[in-house]
Amino acid sequence: MVRAMPPRFYLATSKTTGITRAELAHIAAWIGADPHYTRPLPTDRPGLVINVENMRLFAPGRKPAPWHPGMAHWRLRRPSDRLPEIMGVEPGHSVVDTTLGMGHDALLLARAGADVLALEQQAPILFYTLDGMWHYRPDLARNIRAMNVEHGVWLARAPAKSVDHVFFDPMFPRDKGGESDTWTTLRTVARPGPRLSGPVLLDAVRVARRSVCLKLAPLEPAPVIEGAPPLRIDGSKRLHFAVWDLTGAAPQ
Repeated sequence: MVRAMPPRFYLATSKTTGITRAELAHIAAWIGADPHYTRPLPTDRPGLVINVENMRLFAPGRKPAPWHPGMAHWRLRRPSDRLPEIMGVEPGHSVVDTTLGMGHDALLLARAGADVLALEQQAPILFYTLDGMWHYRPDLARNIRAMNVEHGVWLARAPAKSVDHVFFDPMFPRDKGGESDTWTTLRTVARPGPRLSGPVLLDAVRVARRSVCLKLAPLEPAPVIEGAPPLRIDGSKRLHFAVWDLTGAAPQ
């Protein structure tokens, strides 16, 4: 089944940024958006507006949303985080975050000392998230490289055993409540792919040396994929993961 393409983004600036029309056009072309020079802003499609202090994501029917670290802000205040512990991430390990999204997990993996390659299929979302991460924690953002590519395409082309870990965090179905305004806005413009498929997981197992990890939605069962190695479930009822350990020694 062919998925419908999302509406094309526009890119605009506030008057105080000092960005010229030529510069705006150059940035817009770089991320595959349409430059918008006047007001009012379009109301029928998503867009990004660059301000002096941040960038805001606009979506039809939603409030403008600046990038926000969400729960990663509180998780980063703790000495360690469960995600890199579950995956067995150590300083210097390479991790592919296959779905950058808001970048929260990428920040936590970078804080654990990993060299993170983050993949994002929508260039405007990639631009928005990188800008937010660099404003929030430049010390961690410098350890995160990013590519505008669909993760299945990247994994299919990557050499065998070329990274230590592969991490999947697909966008979950809409929550019943408690979701931030930024996440709600992002859902209206994101292009979520299907849940993890067998061929994509097997490519991840081929590419990773140490582990493949899939974040599961609350109460979601782990996928059963023919040909995949044994998995274990780790985490809590609210936040749990399916982990395929490829070293033969699961982390404690």
